[in-house]
Amino acid sequence: MWANAVASASLVEDYSPGTLQFGKSDSRAQIYVLNSQDEPFGESWQDWKDAVALGADFYDGDNDSEYKPDDKNGNGIWDPEEDRPDLLGDETAWCVYYDEVPPAQRRWNTTPLVGIEIRQTVFAFASAGAIGNIILSGIGSNTLA
Repeated sequence: MWANAVASASLVEDYSPGTLQFGKSDSRAQIYVLNSQDEPFGESWQDWKDAVALGADFYDGDNDSEYKPDDKNGNGIWDPEEDRPDLLGDETAWCVYYDEVPPAQRRWNTTPLVGIEIRQTVFAFASAGAIGNIILSGIGSNTLA
């Protein structure tokens, strides 16, 4: 059995921003934030291209398996046959990090590096009835085989 954790409030920082493939020097390894009030096809939608390249989800309106946030008919609003970021709730944040911190520098230093990459989505609802004022998180992982 194996266990590991990250809790920066408790100074458990055994992971670094980045991916197994490109490491922590990849400038795309940052926190991407979307807001439900963001302009369709605007800056946050365009920035999401980098998040998608690193593994983030998106709505594939044209079913071509590529994220291209373009206003195809030029009407200034998003239409279901157009791509858009995976926006859940009022705000969505996405990031990727991996276990590159050497065991000697970890809080639990008997855990070896295993080559795990975490792709995390955090989504929040400010005012949505019974689920308003709540933050939820979903995590996907990838391991070096």
